[in-house]
Amino acid sequence: MQVTGLIYPIGDMENYLETSVTMLLIQLRFISIIRS
Repeated sequence: MQVTGLIYPIGDMENYLETSVTMLLIQLRFISIIRS
């Protein structure tokens, strides 16, 4: 969890959200690999 994302200005919010979604997808992929 990165708290630094909350400090980002509004202009970088879109980039921050995109990065968060990417990280989430990577975590879900690792979880699926571990479970299988």
